[in-house]
Amino acid sequence: MQNGDHGPTGLTHAATSTRLIVAANRGPAQFYQRADGKFVARQASGGLATAFVSLAAGSDLSWIAVAGTEVERRAFEEKPHRVVRIGPARVDTRYVAVPDRIYKLYYDDISNSTLWFAQHYLFHPDLSPDFGLAERQAWHEGYVTVNRMVADAIVAEIQGLTPAEQAQAVVMIQDYQLYLVPGMLREALPGVTQSHFVHIPWPALRYWQMLPQEIYGQIIASMLANNVVGLQTMQDVKNFLACVAEVQPQATITSADDANYITWHGHRLLVKAYPIGINADHIRTLAHSRAAKSGFAGIARYFADRQTILRVDRLEPTKNIIRGLEAFETLLEQHAELRGKVRFVMMLVPSREGVRRYRDYARRVNKLVQKINAKYGTPDDPAVVHVAGNDQARALAAMRVCDVLLVNSVIDGMHLGAKEAAVVNEKQGVLVISRTAGVYQQLGDGAALGVSPLDVQATADALYHALTLPQAERAALAEEACHRVEDHDVFAWLEDQLVDARHMAKWPARHRPAAPTPAPVVAGSQPDAPAHVTSASG
Repeated sequence: MQNGDHGPTGLTHAATSTRLIVAANRGPAQFYQRADGKFVARQASGGLATAFVSLAAGSDLSWIAVAGTEVERRAFEEKPHRVVRIGPARVDTRYVAVPDRIYKLYYDDISNSTLWFAQHYLFHPDLSPDFGLAERQAWHEGYVTVNRMVADAIVAEIQGLTPAEQAQAVVMIQDYQLYLVPGMLREALPGVTQSHFVHIPWPALRYWQMLPQEIYGQIIASMLANNVVGLQTMQDVKNFLACVAEVQPQATITSADDANYITWHGHRLLVKAYPIGINADHIRTLAHSRAAKSGFAGIARYFADRQTILRVDRLEPTKNIIRGLEAFETLLEQHAELRGKVRFVMMLVPSREGVRRYRDYARRVNKLVQKINAKYGTPDDPAVVHVAGNDQARALAAMRVCDVLLVNSVIDGMHLGAKEAAVVNEKQGVLVISRTAGVYQQLGDGAALGVSPLDVQATADALYHALTLPQAERAALAEEACHRVEDHDVFAWLEDQLVDARHMAKWPARHRPAAPTPAPVVAGSQPDAPAHVTSASG
């Protein structure tokens, strides 16, 4: 679906004619409480919020999220279901209040310390993690509990619709925190139309097999209750199918072009790559907004006197920030002529500070910044500038004027920052992208320079190449990158999934099996017993 197929608002017919229900861990906004006690909403950062908030202004959309912070709980304690205004959009929002202890088990201990690291190939299997009784209790008391609460909220949302709205409803479940929701929802509402999009990488089977069998087995069984499973890249699709074949050998997998179908106990679902895009017009508008100009004013001096390498990321291990710094240090060591003529600006959003490994990583980043600045800069003229905070408008303003954008993630589902830079940059900036980031599959050869995320020397060489490219070659790369981003934007991403979900929902409801229900994990149970798989499959 190309941009030209969209209506005058940018929204597609499938989006405007669907009663869309989005379910995600995070809501569309971050909330702040002013001194007078009033709560202020600001659009949340990240690809998920960027994608859907831009659609809410013209489509019938509800958003169900987890209220995991004290501010969110206070903001919604009297009215958990209400409309939130975010810029021009009005989002019908329902927050599920989760107590602190349960939220920590669900979010910190399982979603981020377990699933996130597993799916980004960041386990240290020789040392950690260890899956004992505490981890299994975190799974059952935290992850399973919160998924059940979200599923119940979706059921309540659907039951509150008119029959006509229910007939047009599509539930779009997002990401790795809610893997068990599809099965629970199918059990409660057998005829529901649902898709599940995974924004992060889906790792190879052997990496999933490092998890306790009852955990990844329940995940796969629940995901099979969807009408559509969406992933970022074809490699993710291949990995998912391999997991299904191992966990559910009775499932039949067939392929046609870029679509893969799974038939499982009479239920048929589609597994397909839907690389997420951006709303280029919205991003450009935000990059030139008053908020962008105001935010950028405080850091503009760092871009004015020399070439600038920029990175915009969350401050966390998967983004490979330390090797990016080491590559910049290597660049200055090996090319003395660049000292004092190039600066590295890192705009980093603090992330998951409740997880110790994240805190340790942040300390290592700050220590390395200090080391490089002591060697190649001064307090008044730093070689590396670390700008902390969550300000998308300011980040986009910086993208407009950078000479190079570095995205050297260890592995990434997509990385929308690279796409944003491609459409707002005004200096024919060069993208240096890890080949293991999903965005490289679209903005690779001919649009960006690729690097291995672990190869510090090659990354330093790529940065040097990007800084010294002839203007004509820079222009050609920048033009191609912008074209590829605009060719398949966020509206096409949504349209493709909605069309496919509606098509797959036509499969006769009477053939759909009962949904898999995660079994309780109790002390003394056999950790690798496959009983949950047999039970889940009926």
